[in-house]
Amino acid sequence: MPTSPTCAPRSTPTPTRPSAAPGAERRRPSAPRRPAPPVRAALPVRAAPPVRASPPPFHPPHLRGSRGKPLSTTADLRGTAGICDGSVANADRGPTCGNHTAVSSPNPRDPRHGGWVSGHDLVTLPRVFVSSPPPGSPVRTRLALTTVSTVVVAAIVAGVLAFTVLSKTVTLSVDGKETQVRTFGGTVSDVLDAEGIELGDRDVVAPSVGASVKDGTKVAVRYARKLVLTVDGTATTYWTTALQVDDALSQLGIRPHAAAELSTSRSATVPRAGLALTITSPNKIRLVADGDKKNVYAAGETVADALASLGITLGALDEVDPRPATALKDGMRVQVVRVAKTVRTKTETVDFKTKVREVDSMKAGKVDVVRKGKPGTAKVTYEIVRADGKVRSRKVVKTVVLTKAVAQIERHGTKPDTPSIDPGDGSVWDRLAQCESGGNWSINTGNGYYGGLQFNLGTWRAYGGQGYPHENSREQQIAVATKLRDANGGSYGSWPHCAAQLGLPT
Repeated sequence: MPTSPTCAPRSTPTPTRPSAAPGAERRRPSAPRRPAPPVRAALPVRAAPPVRASPPPFHPPHLRGSRGKPLSTTADLRGTAGICDGSVANADRGPTCGNHTAVSSPNPRDPRHGGWVSGHDLVTLPRVFVSSPPPGSPVRTRLALTTVSTVVVAAIVAGVLAFTVLSKTVTLSVDGKETQVRTFGGTVSDVLDAEGIELGDRDVVAPSVGASVKDGTKVAVRYARKLVLTVDGTATTYWTTALQVDDALSQLGIRPHAAAELSTSRSATVPRAGLALTITSPNKIRLVADGDKKNVYAAGETVADALASLGITLGALDEVDPRPATALKDGMRVQVVRVAKTVRTKTETVDFKTKVREVDSMKAGKVDVVRKGKPGTAKVTYEIVRADGKVRSRKVVKTVVLTKAVAQIERHGTKPDTPSIDPGDGSVWDRLAQCESGGNWSINTGNGYYGGLQFNLGTWRAYGGQGYPHENSREQQIAVATKLRDANGGSYGSWPHCAAQLGLPT
């Protein structure tokens, strides 16, 4: 490289004062002198800290001068070619000469002490030509990354714009559940395929699969559900797109009675897998319960089911006619009896007993009290059973004696007061005895009737008879029979069969 001519430093002329004429003296007019100001004590002067040289900024090798000094930015960008003509480019630059520029250092420090050049030293700067950075340099890498990023962003923006402009927003409702979807398709079938929805033969979609879609279109899909319906024992299979049991029955045109019994709630959901539903129609029955009689509709297979469907609760002692397990039939009469059992305790008077002693020496019918009886007291517990509020039974379950009763003792005469009579042969009593017992006055067949006239023991003793009739004589039996006939107004009606055969008054 040819060496550039060195630039000569500019000499700065020193200004001189005009010299006075020889022999002439210049004097100032005299003026009164001012008194000198008082001398103040000098303050100690602190030495200035040493100035450290600032490290020069880093510059790449191709931006350094011929002596390794960094180039100024202005010299780097504005250097001009030519010869050193001593001209000044600007206030901050020295004269240009060749491919170098003379620059005055802004720092007056001497470069030999590690600082910048003095005000009159020159720094030769090489001429710099701007060109593209070499391959692999950081600048070129940044340019490549910037270009790629710009292309990617442009592609993304273009894709978003295309998706926004070309796609459509469709409201998709599947079994009542709505979602917003975006699609590029043009028909309902495209929307369903994009969402992975497959339709069966019985499934329903509106609008149809071939209908076109646009932004804001609503597409509704209802899946078909299998419904196995059993009504009063008869099963039938249906397909429905309803989501609830009540809607499914309405869709199929089935309207069960309000009192019908369903195996599941009317508001229950019909699942995709299907549902088995049982309906039991109600029966009209005549219900008698809780003091009320009315005709009602009741559902169920048994009487117990019917009562449960009507909200009638049975107590542990309640009675149902017919029995709860009886099969329910239309027109049946069902009666519920409310049974209640209570226990009551009260203090009562206990009657005394009477002891009888028979005396043969006393006239029959005469009574002699040997000891008078006294009643006692006892605490008695009753179990009372009521049916529909009315007392059905009262039973003593416990007795606690508070005061014992004293029994009364009596003497009863047994001597007959009727004299013996002999009516003679062929009398009416003998004929009657012949008819009744074959004329045997001491007969006892064990049939509860005794003697010739066949007295029962109660009648015999009621009319003064003692012991058993067959143990008494014929005369005594006739005497008691006479009392019985006279008590009946002379009628022989106590022996109706034989009296009729004998023609006696009855």
